[in-house]
Amino acid sequence: MPLEFLIHQDLYAVLFAALTLVVVGPALMLMLRVVFSSQTGLGRKEGGRTVLTHVTGTRLVSAFFLLTPVFWSWAALAAPDQRRVFFIAFGAFSLLVAGPMAAATFWHNLVLEDDALVSNALFSAGRRMAWSEIVSVRFNESMLWYVIESSSGRRIRVSGYMSGLQALSDALLERAPESDSVRKGARHMGARWRPYLPDA
Repeated sequence: MPLEFLIHQDLYAVLFAALTLVVVGPALMLMLRVVFSSQTGLGRKEGGRTVLTHVTGTRLVSAFFLLTPVFWSWAALAAPDQRRVFFIAFGAFSLLVAGPMAAATFWHNLVLEDDALVSNALFSAGRRMAWSEIVSVRFNESMLWYVIESSSGRRIRVSGYMSGLQALSDALLERAPESDSVRKGARHMGARWRPYLPDA
């Protein structure tokens, strides 16, 4: 089996890893380009309400990462006993990372209602935050999401990769109480932040 041969031969394993990076790197950048090109600032209209969701490109990236645990599981089957634990551990870690990412991209959405922002996630559907309660909007650069905070300390996180950020920005500027924090965060959001691609 070719994979078993690579595991036994360190030199070939290094070459295989390098080849993987050469292939996976450009493929990932291509998928990111699809993500950003498929984003829209206005979101999706449902019954007169605006809904923010992850677009097809983002979901494709999540599905791509879900293949990683499958690869490591396959490697564990071909590895000798003393190395099998390493591949199993790596596969479990990959699943812990890819699983929540997929759950967020496929099941998380935000609904802009007249009186509130509603967050729907896999295990926390229907979380409401009234526009009048919002006191802060800030961008977390390390996690690549916006944090919207209410006067009671509740928070709603909005991925920078979601489609509809322009609509949310407009709603915040129009309906939330005016403050420097809200205005600065909403304007940043309205610029349709794109970390890897130059502005067109």
